[in-house]
Amino acid sequence: MPAYFVERRHLSLQSMGLFQLFSFGGSATTAILSGWIADRVIARGYNPVTVRKASVLAGFLIASTELIGAHSNSAQVALFFAVFSLSGLGLVTANYWALTQTLVPGGAIGRIMGVQNCAANLPGIVAPILTGWLKQATGSYEAPMQAVLVFLILGIASYVFLVREKYAPRAA
Repeated sequence: MPAYFVERRHLSLQSMGLFQLFSFGGSATTAILSGWIADRVIARGYNPVTVRKASVLAGFLIASTELIGAHSNSAQVALFFAVFSLSGLGLVTANYWALTQTLVPGGAIGRIMGVQNCAANLPGIVAPILTGWLKQATGSYEAPMQAVLVFLILGIASYVFLVREKYAPRAA
């Protein structure tokens, strides 16, 4: 994101650092609030799987708004959607960990969370490499932005079709 805003939107590195603070700060704040809200909704008797899954899906949908900013001619609109979309990922992170704990039997939770953590960190390795390669191959940030959308759609599809309450352990 910093390179995109410096190269494409002509922002200084200093201002980009400030916007990074807002973007990741928004994500962290949203994660805390959405986890707390989900806990309150579940405490009122709503289904934990449904509540957590809805939060994850909403987060992925909000994150996909990054493309609105990317296609805008305004740097301010692009910055707004950068902050807004990363805040949407806060909805995801707060709830997918709790959803895993809801769905996985207690004896396997440590292993499954370890695998999930590894899988969640792999994109952090792949994303900069893929972004650089796509930008070099195409000469623009359009292809990397489209790749982000593809991965968000895959995330949505995986939660819609693969995450099912029937996989949750039954209370004895």
